[in-house]
Amino acid sequence: MLPGKDCRQTLDLLLLLYYNNTMPKKEVKLTPKEVRDRLQEYFDYCDPHIDEVELVIHETKKGGGKEQVGEIRKVPTKTKQKPYTLSGIANCLGITTKQYKEIANPDYKSRHGSVRVSPKARDEMIMGLQKVEEFAEKKLYQGASSGAQFALKNIAEWKDKMEVESPGLSNSIAQLEEKISKALKK
Repeated sequence: MLPGKDCRQTLDLLLLLYYNNTMPKKEVKLTPKEVRDRLQEYFDYCDPHIDEVELVIHETKKGGGKEQVGEIRKVPTKTKQKPYTLSGIANCLGITTKQYKEIANPDYKSRHGSVRVSPKARDEMIMGLQKVEEFAEKKLYQGASSGAQFALKNIAEWKDKMEVESPGLSNSIAQLEEKISKALKK
């Protein structure tokens, strides 16, 4: 298809279908070994490691060096730690973040939507999600933590405040108020 009006209309239609969740989904079957291997590959990619980076030489060395202007040379460089993310582990498995969250949900059934996983593969996915949560949790202790807090609220359903539910508490307060009013009347 050539770029232009037809291409733009197709893109608009695809975006509309995607945001309306009516886009046809390809069925994905994940085995425990596939999940474990893909997640490990993702975490290895994120972790610091030695990688070769191509550098272009812009000036020649003085003193008889053999480097030429414009020469490309591969130099080993240590990469920085990349954050572990939910979208990252979902992408490495070829599924959406929404599908990953559905699978990690305790109410998930082995055949749900367009993704099929065995209970053991699901356990591997939950452990991957746990590793992402642990990474974000550690970031809370390293200073700039607003991104980590946001991630934990979305991944692990963390809350800023403690929520306490006690059905008997309201009855206790009412009884206490009654005793106080009786004591004041005496």
